[in-house]
Amino acid sequence: MPQLEHFDIGANAITSAETIQKLKVFTKLKNFIAAGNPFADELADKLKGELLFQLYPVVKLKFIGDDEITEEDLQAWKAERKERLKA
Repeated sequence: MPQLEHFDIGANAITSAETIQKLKVFTKLKNFIAAGNPFADELADKLKGELLFQLYPVVKLKFIGDDEITEEDLQAWKAERKERLKA
């Protein structure tokens, strides 16, 4: 499955975002859908940032659900990454 580009795990019972790291093997992944999972609901508006933090630059997502990854999102990810690495 190294060519996987679209991954929809919506409406499952995944409770932890820790499993996000396992997606790094899908380097061609462009779209990730997690709506309806407890971890996605818990992260809500932080989901995009958390996915970028854990996957980028190995996995260069283009969309999280219907939400496009923009240059602003990438700049915010870089700033967040810098701060987290300092801590």
